[in-house]
Amino acid sequence: MITLKVLLCAQDVCRDADTNTVSVFNVLDGIAGDGFPLLVQNFAMLAILEREAGDETQPKATMDLRIGDTVLLNAAPLPIDFKDKLRTRQTVRIGGLVLPAPGVLEATLKLGDNVL
Repeated sequence: MITLKVLLCAQDVCRDADTNTVSVFNVLDGIAGDGFPLLVQNFAMLAILEREAGDETQPKATMDLRIGDTVLLNAAPLPIDFKDKLRTRQTVRIGGLVLPAPGVLEATLKLGDNVL
């Protein structure tokens, strides 16, 4: 069974090619603005997933972003490739995310209909 260990939203996420370490910049635990709609110029997500030995290495995943009942991103394909490992990291960058109204921004990662 594939499990989601971390799903983190931030201003940016990057992986160092030499050390293979991940850095997360400015975790978004709250966003303040003068009014709405509000443009978040830099938005990134980091997902860390684990699988068991019998699980597929390239599962079909999607991600959703919403504020309340307002869908900002629906079933966007998210390519995941564990290769020969049991753990993988996936980063997503969205340049220019428009928040139409105040509320809680929810990020969801799915494998089929299964919400991780």
